[in-house]
Amino acid sequence: MRYPIPKQAADIYISNLPWENAGLVFDRYVPIIDNDQAKQLGLNQVIKTRRNSNLRQALLKRWQAGAAAVGAKIFELKTDWRLVSGVGRNTPYEVGFRFDRYGFATLPGSSVKGVARAYALLQIAEALGVKTLEKLDDQVLSEGDNSKSSGALRRLCPEPPPTAEQLIADFRTVFGTTAAAGCAIFLDAMPVDDPKLELDVMNPHFPNYYQGGELPVNWQNPVPITFLAVAADVRFAFAVGWRGQPAIRLQELAQQWLVGGLTELGAGAKTNAGYGYFAKPKLSEPTVPQSVSLHPKQTQPQPGQLKQGSGRLRRQSQRVWIQDGEQQYTLSRDYLAAAYDTLPADKTDVTYEYDEAEGKRRVWKVIKKPSTKGL
Repeated sequence: MRYPIPKQAADIYISNLPWENAGLVFDRYVPIIDNDQAKQLGLNQVIKTRRNSNLRQALLKRWQAGAAAVGAKIFELKTDWRLVSGVGRNTPYEVGFRFDRYGFATLPGSSVKGVARAYALLQIAEALGVKTLEKLDDQVLSEGDNSKSSGALRRLCPEPPPTAEQLIADFRTVFGTTAAAGCAIFLDAMPVDDPKLELDVMNPHFPNYYQGGELPVNWQNPVPITFLAVAADVRFAFAVGWRGQPAIRLQELAQQWLVGGLTELGAGAKTNAGYGYFAKPKLSEPTVPQSVSLHPKQTQPQPGQLKQGSGRLRRQSQRVWIQDGEQQYTLSRDYLAAAYDTLPADKTDVTYEYDEAEGKRRVWKVIKKPSTKGL
């Protein structure tokens, strides 16, 4: 293979293959790509780089210390299938990929925050019954002036449910507005396992159409494009910290939004094609807050403090709540899974345990388990 670097440097590089930094090989030691075979060989060199497990463990330990410094609770999720990140970077390989400076595949904190924010936006839109996401985001959620935000909300939804108004207030605190930064701190996602890389191929069937100038007709020649992807079943560690005074409820809510986004919306590129999704955590793994309470205190009450209530379980898309008269108590699907083999149908009658603090009711457990046929 030929490299567009001085011969002495190329000889040293070749004689020391395989190297240990895949990002360096991908960005700096790119062969002269004058045919598809050269491109394939160059990407194979990236895949064959040695991955220093001791270095990865040291980086993970330092990352954990940084997470602890911002009061973050760490949780892990596995890639459900392949993951691609950074495809928009300009590289000689035509399709980019994001490595950290040490050569490990990672998701930047900005992308992690974007996934959580997108999921939260959809949750609020569903709670309000609003389909104009752009107006909801720009005029209500991101608006720095509280009075303007409230007025825009009333124009979009004249009678918003109290739970939706609470979610909007939480969203603005977590992610910020045009006038103030959000309190949640989303750290880069770090690989816990060896982030194994694989070659993948996309095959645009209408290249002349995508390049402009021609209609998408069947006689155009497909042009395969090879790119890198993280393999399935690779564990990544995520963490959501908090800026300023700790707010356990909001921090757990931000984490729940993040888990929902990673498992239901996906991260990185090509999510419409099935890439970038993470597997839902097992119930035995303490990765997701068990419940979302509208009350800031989250200390588990003693058994003698719990009371029983009854209501109707309601479902609307991804949102689940208990309707008890005029009151609504939001729950997460993972929380309900502890009481049901399968998620119960909408309008299922349930009995639940709760406690009261400062006049507000917090639901802790659904205890009635009627037979259900699932979804």
